[in-house]
Amino acid sequence: MASKRKLLRQTIVKLLKGNTDVGDNVFANRPTPLWECELPAICVYIKTEPTEEKVTAPKVYSRNASVVVDILALANDNCDDILDDIQEQVEEILFSNRYLLDPDDKVERLDAEIKLVSTDMDLYAEGDKIAGSNRITFTASYDTEAPEQKDSGLDEFKTGDAQYEINESAEAEDRFTIPQ
Repeated sequence: MASKRKLLRQTIVKLLKGNTDVGDNVFANRPTPLWECELPAICVYIKTEPTEEKVTAPKVYSRNASVVVDILALANDNCDDILDDIQEQVEEILFSNRYLLDPDDKVERLDAEIKLVSTDMDLYAEGDKIAGSNRITFTASYDTEAPEQKDSGLDEFKTGDAQYEINESAEAEDRFTIPQ
């Protein structure tokens, strides 16, 4: 089974491909050198993914992926207008599908709405060509379970201790054994 990050990138590409002014020039990868004839284009990738433990047994992690939708166009007199128009199309598509329902398998990819974080505008120089960029960052939240541990090297659970605080002055303890 594909990782949730991979499915997330692929779903965004499916949603954008053919539905913006870039046509089919939507790629699920970090920005790589693109041919001039491929511009304008969109590259979709995940930059960071802060994670925190949500449930301890079985382990479930809450992940907040920073999804980058990088729109690239040749720098010319209309570059900023082209980038802004495509950005508006991207935001409309993603906000109308807030949980990123995959158009093929009809499965929602997110546990919370996708959220807009920021947009960075930049210029890239590659040889004698200059490309403009609107790099839109979204937060996409989802949960994943940790893989099962096959052999942890720990003995079977046999004995446990529990301590209770009944009130400020009284405490109680229990010791129990699990029969094998």
